[in-house]
Order: sequence, then C-alpha cells, then structure tokens
Amino acid sequence: MDFKNFIRQSLFGSSLPQEYLCVGLETLEKPLSIYLTSTDLSFIENITDHHVFLGYKPLIITIAANSSDEANWLMRQERVCFSFMHGSFTGNYIWNGFVSDRNAIARLLLKKIGTKELGGRVVFIFEGEFGEHKFLLSPYQMINRVREKLRHRHAGNINLPGSLYDQVCIAYGIPRNISIITLTDRDKMNMFPTDLHGPVTDDFYMSSLRIGGKANEQVEQAGLIALSRVKINSFKEVYDLGRNHMANPERTEKFKLSSFRSKEKQIPLPESLINYRELKRINSFDVGIHRIHFYETLYRENAEEGVTLAHIHRYYAQWRLDRKLPTKTYFR
Repeated sequence: MDFKNFIRQSLFGSSLPQEYLCVGLETLEKPLSIYLTSTDLSFIENITDHHVFLGYKPLIITIAANSSDEANWLMRQERVCFSFMHGSFTGNYIWNGFVSDRNAIARLLLKKIGTKELGGRVVFIFEGEFGEHKFLLSPYQMINRVREKLRHRHAGNINLPGSLYDQVCIAYGIPRNISIITLTDRDKMNMFPTDLHGPVTDDFYMSSLRIGGKANEQVEQAGLIALSRVKINSFKEVYDLGRNHMANPERTEKFKLSSFRSKEKQIPLPESLINYRELKRINSFDVGIHRIHFYETLYRENAEEGVTLAHIHRYYAQWRLDRKLPTKTYFR
C-alpha cells in the first residue's frame, strides 16, 4: 500500500480513491443477496433478481412481484425492510421493528409510494427512508459523513443529505449493470450510459433519467431507444459517455459503433455490445429528480459473448477487500 492509500485507509476506512469501481457482473464472486421482510415472519423473499434500483434522490427501488402471494402480501405493506446478506438469511433479529438477520451487512427501510401493472405483473414502487451498513466501522462512517457535507461538488453533481448517502451506498452494494442507451434524431444520434434500469418481464422494462436533462428530453422525443449491455473492458469509454446526458445529438461518425444495428428499428448500437433490447416508451412518472420511464420491449437479441460492465460503491468494495474476497476492480 502506498503512502496516499495508507492515509486514506487510516482517515476514512477505505484506501480506494474512486467512489464507484467497475466490476464484471458475472465474475464477481460471492455477491450480496437482498431479503425482503416486514414486521413479522409471515413472508421472507430473496428479491436480489427481481428488484430494480431506479433513483437516488430520493432512493427509489421497485419490486415486480413474482407470484400472487408476493403481490397480495406487498399490497398489505406500508413499509418493508431489505436485509443485505453475505450468506443465507435467518429471521433472528428485530431492526427498527422489522424482521432481519443479526448477520446482515446492511439494511434499508422503505415506504411504498405507488404501484403499476405491466404485463400481468404488479410493480411496487418504494422510496428509501433510512439505511445503515457495516461496510466500514462506525467511526469511519461518521468521518465520511462530515467529509461528504464539506465536499465541493461540480455543477450538476447531486448532494445526498442525511441518511440518503448511506442508502445510496447500500444500494450500490449490489453490482449495478451499466448499459448504454442509443437513440436517433433524423440523421443524428446520441449515446449515454445508465445504471438505473431493469426488466419487469421479458416484454416490459423500466429506466430512470434526470428531469431537465437533455438525455431525458431526447428519450421522450424519440419514443424508441435501444438499451445495450456492454463489455467490462469498455469501462473508460462508457464513463466518458456520461457527458452526453447533457449533449445534443451528433452525426453517427462521432461515436464508436458496432457493426450491428437493432433489427426492427435500425438504431445504432455501441461498439462493445453484448446484447440489446429495442424499447418503445409507454409512459412515465416523476419522483424527486427522476423521471421513471416504462417501456414495451419490441425486440431482444444477443450479439457477442462477454463479461458485463457493472459497478459497486467503494465502501462495499473495501468491505470485500478487508475480508479477502476475490474482487477484480477497474479504476477509471
């Protein structure tokens, strides 16, 4: 460990210099799982594979109910608890009145703010209220909260006050797939990354974009987009595309593109393509700084094999490193 990393580790509990670290989605060994509970033991569900993280101010997470039993149970809940586990779950602990596991690495308390039916499944929309984690020791967490309050932010960066920063750190304890949205505007196009998205069913999809951003306006105007999974080795180029959230469409030769185009609508696709979906926007609603878009999937296709680009928060990455869990990370 060099001197700078030693100082970071000593003062802040983490030697990692970047807030988000890229990882291969399929190659991250022993990731965390999320268990859904309420105030009693009547229902416990592993929702790792059927929740979607859609917002960070406020924290927005949706659950597309897997069964009628889950849907009926969620209809009756005003608030729920997410327990983030490294291993199996046992309801042997009460946290803020909710069933959890004493070995949980992190927990979120969320309130239900709405529902949406898509493709015969009910999507339950939750807003974060409180979170706590064990990624770092408590003294380091306190120091980092002060550091976060004092940190200078560039124009456009979002402040996450109070418990919200902890909630977002926890949400990024699950690797979040960074996909690329592409869209066309006559003879021009735009291309930008998103990690706030996920499927409802094979036929319906959700994503979120910042209200007031050009990317959001362009998606609404286009009505049709392609959303592509890309390879981990493209991480630097993908992060650089973040500037296009506030950019106007450009001619296609300005972008690095795959030889593939989407089958039905001939939308250009990114060079590092693994697979894509053609999505038709149906409608949307607003929560905080986010506009949540709902789409119908028009077409899906696999293009090439590859390890999917994702990222995690450095607090969770540090927790893994402290426990010597194999964690291949990529620094931008």
